[in-house]
Amino acid sequence: MVGLFLLLITNSLQAQYDNEYGFSLGAVSYLGDIGGKEKVAQPWLIDLKIDQSRWNLGFFYRRRLYDNVYVRADLKALRLQGADSLSLNPARVGRNLSFRNDVFQLDLRGEYVFHSDFDVGNTGSYETNMNLYVAGGGGVFYHNPKALYQGDWVALQPLQLEGKAYSKIQPHLIFAVGINYTFNKQMRLGFEVGHVFTFTDYLDDVSDSYIDTTGLSAIQKALISRPSNSIDPDIPHPNNYKYPSGRGDPTDQDGYFFANFTLSKVIKGEYKNKKFNPHKKRYKYISSKRKKKRTKAKF
Repeated sequence: MVGLFLLLITNSLQAQYDNEYGFSLGAVSYLGDIGGKEKVAQPWLIDLKIDQSRWNLGFFYRRRLYDNVYVRADLKALRLQGADSLSLNPARVGRNLSFRNDVFQLDLRGEYVFHSDFDVGNTGSYETNMNLYVAGGGGVFYHNPKALYQGDWVALQPLQLEGKAYSKIQPHLIFAVGINYTFNKQMRLGFEVGHVFTFTDYLDDVSDSYIDTTGLSAIQKALISRPSNSIDPDIPHPNNYKYPSGRGDPTDQDGYFFANFTLSKVIKGEYKNKKFNPHKKRYKYISSKRKKKRTKAKF
């Protein structure tokens, strides 16, 4: 019984070496029906709206499961935004739709470190460490697209501007690649880029077709169709943006791309396993007759 208790205490203390807490800060760029480049729709990053990138802030907890395998949980708040007026596509400019969407996102993902340098600069101290990793997982997010109407941001989901209901809570998948650098054995600075794939086409409240406005409220009529009054001959006439014409592209789901810096603290700063002895910074002697061996203080 005493031996079992000591084993549990040892495992509990050992787990402290595996934990990491931190925050992320960066930018996020929406991928969807509004805005974009010359063509109507482009896959993935080709249609990225860099000029409409907005903030992305989060907190995370990471735990090591094995030498090169981690699991990480993230809680993020971010803003998505887009405007047809900034597009290079005349049809979108004429449509003149715009939106803003504040998103709250919860992720759970796995990370695999495919390359490590346990002694950056070859100092022999093993107090600095660099990892390259790939990550993948999923989660849920809450979103609430809005449009500017008479000086106020109005929630669009309750208005059903395309005659369809959709949930504000949606699942998603996330994929990322990143690099992190550990210094002073406890602090870790990183950078990562990734993509969030959703299962909804309503991050921007635009997906299908214009609907008949008969019997709708004044605010619904105003926000369903907001065509430009441009006199540019390349811009389609406002009559093109009404029922039963297409309003968006229902064949592609919306998503977003992110680029984040991360800063975190590794508890105890050391990870103990059978491959090395964490109590020595530089070397350990196997015996007095054998050569010195460097000790990998992995992070």
